[in-house]
Amino acid sequence: MKLKYGDQTQMAKKMAFWMERHDHEFFKNIDCIIPVPIHFWRLLKRRYNQSALIAGHIGHIWKKPVLYSVLYKSRYTPSQGEKSKKERFENIKNSFAVAKPEKVKGKNIVLIDDVLTTGATLSECTRVLYASGAKSVYYLTFAYQQDKRPS
Repeated sequence: MKLKYGDQTQMAKKMAFWMERHDHEFFKNIDCIIPVPIHFWRLLKRRYNQSALIAGHIGHIWKKPVLYSVLYKSRYTPSQGEKSKKERFENIKNSFAVAKPEKVKGKNIVLIDDVLTTGATLSECTRVLYASGAKSVYYLTFAYQQDKRPS
């Protein structure tokens, strides 16, 4: 993907435009937007978080706050790319945390990610947000890639 691996950061604005067109009712009851975070070391290597770029544009379009540092990647995990569904869920387990639970308590949140494959990352992010008191957690991704590897 050109945004994630090709430094084509201008793609984030276009992706956000298409994502926000999905359903105008979707954002009406959303309190805040949270991008799926990447680990600090991966951020240093890549220089940006593609999900955060997309979330920023969506937040601007819908006039919703984007909480960039509330959800964070608490431990480094190897890339999910070549892993089976089962391996992805194991790899990502307990790798996210909420820095400021008071920011998510009672809130309707939309998680933003670029691609959904097995749902492992979004599931783990959702789990920790609910554990921190979120009222509801939805997700919005730009693309869905069917995982053809065996579980």
